[in-house]
Amino acid sequence: PRIVGALAEAERAGEFETVHHALHALEVFSASVEEHLHLVLPAMVQLFQLGVADVPMAVRRATLQSLRRLLPRMQLAGYASAITHPLIRCLDSPHEELRKEAADVAAVLGCAIGPDFAIFLPLLRKTMARHRMQHAKFE
Repeated sequence: PRIVGALAEAERAGEFETVHHALHALEVFSASVEEHLHLVLPAMVQLFQLGVADVPMAVRRATLQSLRRLLPRMQLAGYASAITHPLIRCLDSPHEELRKEAADVAAVLGCAIGPDFAIFLPLLRKTMARHRMQHAKFE
């Protein structure tokens, strides 16, 4: 909860120096994070979601990269929509570097969730096709 508080405070105050350390701590404590997933995921989504806050691009990318490393270790079935819809908005953004990271996270999320992820595939494919994205891991 304190790490989540640090992420939320960084976004609120606009001071992102501690975010990289907090993200690293979440990755290190990944086994303990699962019981606080209902707090961690919204805080992380706020950091990479476009149009929500004035978050630097480097912090958005770092958050997506941390999420990509955390997701395979989590039980995410109940959180698929909360992660996928913000990812789709990133895929639909004009920022090429964010689109690549978001596609990586979507591929990992699909593997982590399994067959339940199929409901999101048409929208993800449509968004990726709109931007002419080819992503080997996602396919």
